[in-house]
Amino acid sequence: MADCAPRSSMDPFLLLALAKGLDEGLVPALLDPTLDPTTILAAAPDAPCIAALPPRVRARLANRTALELAAAEALRAADRMGMECLTPASAAWPPHLTRMPLRPLVLFVRGDPGALWREPALTLVGSRTPTPYGLHAAGVFADALASAGIVLWSGLARGVDHSAHVACTQKRLPTVAILAGAVDAIYPPEHGDLAAAILEHGGCIVSELPP
Repeated sequence: MADCAPRSSMDPFLLLALAKGLDEGLVPALLDPTLDPTTILAAAPDAPCIAALPPRVRARLANRTALELAAAEALRAADRMGMECLTPASAAWPPHLTRMPLRPLVLFVRGDPGALWREPALTLVGSRTPTPYGLHAAGVFADALASAGIVLWSGLARGVDHSAHVACTQKRLPTVAILAGAVDAIYPPEHGDLAAAILEHGGCIVSELPP
C-alpha cells in the first residue's frame, strides 16, 4: 500500500483533513479545490487564511507535532486493515473529484480504487424508509442503470441505497459505497454481506474518516 506508508514528510492534504477534524459541519475554506495545502500549513497564526478558520481548526494547526502523530497513526491503521489512503496528491486520486466545489481532502478506500475512475458513473441515493412503491421504483432504476454498465455510487444505507448496490453486485459489476462513518465500521451492520459483495465484484468502500 504505497500511498499509505508512513513518510518523513506527511501529505499536506492528510494533515489538513485531520486539522479539519471529525466535527460536524464543513469548513469550505479547506475544501476549496484551488487551495494549496502547503500555504495553509506554512502560514503564520495571524495570517488572514488562518484567522478565517474556526477556532478548533486553528488550534489543531498550531500543534503540528500532534497533527503529524495523528497522521502517522491513521496511515498505520489503514495499512493494517488493507486500505488505501488517497489525497489529491496521490496518483490514484480520481480527477473528477478534484474539480468538485468542495473537494475532499482525503479518502480511505477498501477495495479497488480503480472503481472511482470508472465511467459512466451515477449517484443513486434516497430514503432509508421508502414506501413499497419507492423501493420498487428504485430497484427498477438501479437495475436498468447497472444493466447499461453504469457504475452506481451510493451510501450503503438501508432502503434506496441498498437497492443501488444490490443491482450492481447481482450483475457482478463494480459499485462505490460512500460511508458516513469509518470504513472499518460498516453501518448498518446487516449490510456486512453486501459490503463483502461490493469488494468481491471490483467495487470499493470509501470514507473521509480514518479507521
